[in-house]
Amino acid sequence: MEEVVVIIGAGPAGLASSACLNRLGIPNIILEREDCYASLWRKKAYDRVKLHLAKQFCELPYMPYPPNLPMFVPKNDFISYLDNYASHFGINPRFHCSVESVYYDKIASKWCILVKNTNLQTTEVYIAKFLVVATGENSEGLIPKVPGLDGFEGMFMHSSQYENGKDFVGKNVLVVGCGNSGMEIAYDLFYWGAHTSIVARSPVHVVSKEIVFLGMCLLKYLPYRLVDFIAITASKINFGDISKYGIQRPTEGPFYIKATTGRSPTIDVGAVQKIKTGEIQVFPSIACIKGNEITFENGKSKQYDAIIFATGYRSTVLDWLKDGKELFNGNGMPKLRFPNHWKGENGIYCAGFSQKGLMGISVDAQSIAADIGLAWKGTTYDVIGGPYSVLQLNMAMVLKSCEELALQACIATSACLNRLKIPNIVFEREDCCGSLWKKRTYDRLKLHIPKQYCELPYMPYPSNAPTFVPRNGFIAYLDEYVSHFVVIPRYNRSVEHAFYDADAGKWRIEVKNVFSHAREVYVAQFLVVATGENAEGVIPDVPGLAGFAGEYMHASQFSNGRKYSGKDVLAVGSWNSGMEISYDLCQSRYMWSQRKCSEKKEKAVFPILSQSAVAFSALRAHGCINSA
Repeated sequence: MEEVVVIIGAGPAGLASSACLNRLGIPNIILEREDCYASLWRKKAYDRVKLHLAKQFCELPYMPYPPNLPMFVPKNDFISYLDNYASHFGINPRFHCSVESVYYDKIASKWCILVKNTNLQTTEVYIAKFLVVATGENSEGLIPKVPGLDGFEGMFMHSSQYENGKDFVGKNVLVVGCGNSGMEIAYDLFYWGAHTSIVARSPVHVVSKEIVFLGMCLLKYLPYRLVDFIAITASKINFGDISKYGIQRPTEGPFYIKATTGRSPTIDVGAVQKIKTGEIQVFPSIACIKGNEITFENGKSKQYDAIIFATGYRSTVLDWLKDGKELFNGNGMPKLRFPNHWKGENGIYCAGFSQKGLMGISVDAQSIAADIGLAWKGTTYDVIGGPYSVLQLNMAMVLKSCEELALQACIATSACLNRLKIPNIVFEREDCCGSLWKKRTYDRLKLHIPKQYCELPYMPYPSNAPTFVPRNGFIAYLDEYVSHFVVIPRYNRSVEHAFYDADAGKWRIEVKNVFSHAREVYVAQFLVVATGENAEGVIPDVPGLAGFAGEYMHASQFSNGRKYSGKDVLAVGSWNSGMEISYDLCQSRYMWSQRKCSEKKEKAVFPILSQSAVAFSALRAHGCINSA
């Protein structure tokens, strides 16, 4: 069975972990119980929700947000960002996979994951050396036990079921919880015309978005305590003493609490002003419920039509995790504090539990991928003599690509391996992908075969592309293919030597980094040579060519015939390149001059070689190129 990393959960943490592993060539599988990734954002988030941190602190690894998005990204834009992220890094979770049981086989030193496919109603078993738990702390909405709740005559729900307040116009609604969801839902209900109250069950820091942004920036340079002092002072100036309205502040500062417990400060979206004016009432915890009358711990009572519990979530990890529980506490949260919370024993990790926003997810994902990369079982490669160190990785396949037309064979092979989660490396001695097409082909060039016969695997040409795709269209297609299938060549790598080590049963590839001049040695179980036959232009030995008084060149140096208008040119070779270049020269002549040549003077010789063989031939075209 193929050895992979299994990731449980296809939320932002799972996607980020998969992307980081993909970049290192480490095969991985994401198991997701829902029918889509980021189901919490798609199905259980209210319409008004935005990221509570500025977007620069909420990027997933290796992909910034589009510059046109607002600082605090709305729900739909964030979902679009996740869609693009999954597509860009070639992430394809296995949906409808509900994890039933996970245990560690000490004899085999592997994790066994028992999964129920809720779509097919089948049972599946996955074996993995490494396990990443990316279900996060928001697995299941938590509604606390409240005396009399079962007999409440109104409607009650968890905040994950709330979309907007249009069904609550004119009604008395109680929001339980004054964290980010509670405060924002309370404001949204007020916005829709509901008579809103909120329960502040525990102390919480309420700060503005601007203060959070400032604090996040200052944390790069100042200690938590000093940043907290600045944030609290600024909040008091901004909001005044909100304790007299029923909201108490914790004794510790907001950023220290965030760093040590994961609890976020509440970011105000406008609710504080409504609380101060009395338009949103604040009560302490609920004492009991009778019918539709709710009595609070301060003795006050009020009748309500609905209750919305913004009381957080619980992690369901311990429901199915049989081994590895030493990483999690009784609430299914990591026992260790940030930033060391992400790693357990025997190859188990957790991502996205730190509650440090998406910035924490990014740190988790990159830390996990790097740690797995160092421990990944299999063949390793080493870098010798370079000024830097490189992770040791399993190299299931090494690909070499030069600047030849076989470039498409190389990237197609890598794309197919990526789809199968087989780690591979592409070496390219130039500084770009498709360098022959970008740097060494003439302007007129088109594919010589109809596009339907020239498609690379799993990606057809755009329907509006012409039958015979021109050079620039083909280059754009290659660039899109490389991006879509996350083919990441190592550029400026010239392969100096490759041989098979019979004793080790491995290929040894010696590579020169033409940029840093470092010598690198790679070891691989498999080697694919995708250099093709067009690595180096061939000019045949012609008696007297060295003394030719005119200009001569290989076809790879020819762009167009504009500068040769009115000159006599000899094209050597009658295959595709030779014939097409001859036609281009002739057309250029008629474009720039209407007269025919009356004298035959060879002022330039072009040895034009076809793509497969060298053929000596002179061509007759429109009567202006003689055969010899």
